[in-house]
Amino acid sequence: MPISSSQVCPVLVDREVELAALDSLLGEASAGRSRLAVLAGEAGAGKSRLVREVVPHATARGFQLLAGGCLERDRDYPFAPVVDALRQRLMATPTAPHAILGPQREVLAELLPELRTHAAPSGPEPPLPPEHGKRRLFEAIAALLARLADRQPLLVVLEDLHWADATSLELLEVLPRRLASARLLILGTARADEPNPDLRRCLATLRRARALVELSVEPLGEAGVGRMLEALLGMPPAPSLVAAVHTRTDGNPFFVEELLATVPAQARDEWLLGEPTVPQSVQDTILRRAAGLATVVQRVVDLASVAGQRIDFELLLAASGLPPEELLAALRVLVGRQLLVEERSPDRIRLAFRHALTRDALLARLLTPERRALHRVVGEALERAASPGQTSADAGELGYHFHAAGIWDKALAYAARAGDTAWRVHATVEALTHDRRALDAALALDDLRAVELHRRCGQAFSMLGAFDAAREHLEAARALARLRRLASAEQAALHDLAGLYASRNYSVARGLAEEALALARTGPDRRREALALNRLGNVLTNLRRFDEGRALHEDALRCLDALGDRWGTADSWDLIGMARYLAGEVPEAREAFGRAAAMFADLGDTERVASALTSRGLYLAVLDGPCAVDAPPAAYRADAAEGLRLCRQIAWRAGEAYALVAMASADVGEGRYGEAQRHGELALAIAEEIGHDQWQVIALLTLGILDADLLDTAGALARFERARGIALAAGAAQWLERLDAWIACCRQRAGEADVPLATVPHDVPPAFRPASIGQRRALVALAERELAAGRPDQALACADRLLLGATGPRPAGAILLRGAALAALDRMVEADAAYLDARRLAVDVGPRSVLWRVAAARARLWRGHDQAVAEHEAATARAEIAALAEAVPDEARRALFLRAPEVRPWVAPAGRRRTADASGRGGLTPREREVAACVTQGLSNKEIARELGVAEKTIEMHVGSCLGKLGFASRAQLAAWAVAEGLILPPQPQG
Repeated sequence: MPISSSQVCPVLVDREVELAALDSLLGEASAGRSRLAVLAGEAGAGKSRLVREVVPHATARGFQLLAGGCLERDRDYPFAPVVDALRQRLMATPTAPHAILGPQREVLAELLPELRTHAAPSGPEPPLPPEHGKRRLFEAIAALLARLADRQPLLVVLEDLHWADATSLELLEVLPRRLASARLLILGTARADEPNPDLRRCLATLRRARALVELSVEPLGEAGVGRMLEALLGMPPAPSLVAAVHTRTDGNPFFVEELLATVPAQARDEWLLGEPTVPQSVQDTILRRAAGLATVVQRVVDLASVAGQRIDFELLLAASGLPPEELLAALRVLVGRQLLVEERSPDRIRLAFRHALTRDALLARLLTPERRALHRVVGEALERAASPGQTSADAGELGYHFHAAGIWDKALAYAARAGDTAWRVHATVEALTHDRRALDAALALDDLRAVELHRRCGQAFSMLGAFDAAREHLEAARALARLRRLASAEQAALHDLAGLYASRNYSVARGLAEEALALARTGPDRRREALALNRLGNVLTNLRRFDEGRALHEDALRCLDALGDRWGTADSWDLIGMARYLAGEVPEAREAFGRAAAMFADLGDTERVASALTSRGLYLAVLDGPCAVDAPPAAYRADAAEGLRLCRQIAWRAGEAYALVAMASADVGEGRYGEAQRHGELALAIAEEIGHDQWQVIALLTLGILDADLLDTAGALARFERARGIALAAGAAQWLERLDAWIACCRQRAGEADVPLATVPHDVPPAFRPASIGQRRALVALAERELAAGRPDQALACADRLLLGATGPRPAGAILLRGAALAALDRMVEADAAYLDARRLAVDVGPRSVLWRVAAARARLWRGHDQAVAEHEAATARAEIAALAEAVPDEARRALFLRAPEVRPWVAPAGRRRTADASGRGGLTPREREVAACVTQGLSNKEIARELGVAEKTIEMHVGSCLGKLGFASRAQLAAWAVAEGLILPPQPQG
């Protein structure tokens, strides 16, 4: 039967701007430009009221509605608001689930088990790799929304996102990209003052992607409170009453309603103005209205506050033990007191607290023994009502109530079941919540399942980046397993501990990994042993013991391949690739990464495909070592770009940061400095946001190499030293080796003498061969030192060590260094051959910055011997330097590059230009003059290419040649020159 309520303001006050914005968003969505908006404000600001107002606007525009919300306990339940929305939609049309869900119904049955009665039977699906099952659900939900929106514009309302589970928030990050052209508006509400780090991260991600419209729902001003009071009272209020209410509520609409509800209607003005003990907080207001309740009514409201924000009438009926008429009478009192409201739905009666704050205040006043007893009553009532095909949400709620009640056997059974479900859909945060409840119960019962639950909690904390909590749980699992003589469980805990410590302390990780391997070898499980080999191999690799690490990975590969374990085989290839990459064997590493990527693609593991492709596209070692290279930067860029696309598709932030680093390294290799800066800084920002130390190090390293390429030694040194501090704190040995070598290079280039180089011998023996990227960079630093000290023979020995054993095209930078040493030894013919070899390799496989250095070196080499060659090389150097400078968007940074001592001899003074032909047009070819004319029109390279019907790369070369021939450093100088030469007339004044 209906239950009436009152004291809700009958009109929406002072929200015209927000309503207009929402109406505009509906229009955009209706036109096929999907939008995601969040109404944010403090509790009680009127967010839900705005949603209720906008729904009729949407209906009038032909929108269909899909509405769901979150409860406080929903942080434990994956996909909670989506499940709520789908259930409400299905209940509204119970006879047509196929028409609503379409081809996604079988996948969505993982979230809504009741759908299995409607879904076509199918065989058991093979287990999915980590994360893949969750991504499959993401895709199914996106496809469902796209299909619904294709039929009719769709408004999706998701209320109270501050209580949303982490998985639902991940989904929210994915949907704007997946549904960009759908006729869809997703409208969420969230408390701005509710602490939820997952929501903050989600909103930050959406802001950065420019995929979020934020509408702040602010408190009302005094005039707005006056209009609200007038609507509530039915008459204009006294100004003093308005001022008092505004002062005491700070303009919060809910507080205004709540405060007014406590005051006797017959003396409202006088009471509010004259009573000094009027409640100043919402809790006081609510408890005042709850005072003096009859015993039966008090029992009902206590049960309701324990049961949740929303409570089914049938649950209250079962838990209270009251006859329906008596319960309804109690509910009428509570509705009349403004504590509860009725929510009507097609198939059930549901009550809800007027506001979450109402429930919070009522729950807080209960003593712990009272809460425990009530949780037991509610849990038992839920258990009696549960169907045989119990849903995961039922299990989670039962686990919550029995845990709070201290009924440990039932808490263990239900919470463990809910945790299993959350793990299956890769909802880590929710799984952890359920597993911790189950663990408390297992420990209380002295149940052996506590070992595995400790381990699962440790794994979850590790994935969430909580090192200390993860360590505590994994160490507890290890100790308990050893106490109970559970060898396999002890080995598993050791394996996980080794992986955990690999992010902090590789020495500790090595001891744990060796212990895990030894224990694995005492049992019959060969797969477990192979995985232990991979764990130890990866630790050794990061301790710079590359050969040992690779040998263990290869042993694991043979074992897993023999067992037919395709995922383990792919994982081994991926780890072999990284071991070879860090040893400086880039072509061999790329081959291994390519095999891993193909195998993971066959298995449908998108995350690992993205990771392997990104590693295959990492040009960084070519710049860093330098190392041998098997393809041009563009090929690396293609792999990195595909890795980046996949990372963004599955909303994998750590992978996105890694892929952006790979893109930045390829940009540096191609001389695309502006893009390199943008990609590198975005990678660093993401790494800092998610707290990923290793990706902060690699992003800073890449940006430092960019600075070094632009001859900004001070800037590069600052980045390398910052990265070193992070690497030192993380115990990342191979990063420290690389950074120390770069820091030595920078300090020497800045004029310091005798900078220590710990990773290579000062007198390089003939048999020495660099075994890592860091040792290769240290050899570069040593060679530069020897050249500066007048010991070119020693520099040549260093360069020769860099070229040993290269299986692909040798690094152009190392050959350039060798040429410099030969030139200093007056071995002119050999030096010139080395320079030409370096140029050929730089053209074929990069990096581009070698080209101007080769030209400058050859100009110096041939000066006084063949002036024509020297002048030609000088012109080439000028052209290359001008083209690279053009790629630097920042004027100050470009000027710093052009003023560098190494560059200055090859840059003509500003404003000076060559006049190599009688026409007085700077020696430009007809095509170059045509390009210069286009530059005066403000066209980009892409636009000029389209205008002239040639490739953008061709235009880039022409612009660089123009700048080099004329001695200019910017397009603006080129445009001014072209106008002065009459290549195009300047715009004429109008009128």
